[in-house]
Amino acid sequence: QRLSTGCYRFEDTKKGIDMYGAQKICEEYGGYLVEINSKEENDELQKFYESKVQDQCMYEADAFWIGVKNDTTKGENGIWVSTRTGEALSYTNWYDTEPNHVNDNEYCAVLFADSHMAFDFAVKNFRW
Repeated sequence: QRLSTGCYRFEDTKKGIDMYGAQKICEEYGGYLVEINSKEENDELQKFYESKVQDQCMYEADAFWIGVKNDTTKGENGIWVSTRTGEALSYTNWYDTEPNHVNDNEYCAVLFADSHMAFDFAVKNFRW
């Protein structure tokens, strides 16, 4: 899908996929998980994604993986970096209580269609 902020592919996996599986699909197409670099890009992706899932139950398709991870080698709480380059993020839009690193187990992130904000999640515990 071509949007003003770039070209994106939304893959419908039907039964959900963890972050590593989503990353692998992107790589198979020669791409990578989306790295949101501005409020404009965040808003445009949210608007497109909301329109894409408007006829589905929000619990079925309410979030998508984004290309960030918590690099815990960089301090006690780590820093959030690009999964592709390892560089610190230039833009974030975390929900008020995020990232919260629940159970010392949340190292990746998703963007929710209903809140327009990112949440940290355990890599394998959730599937979108």
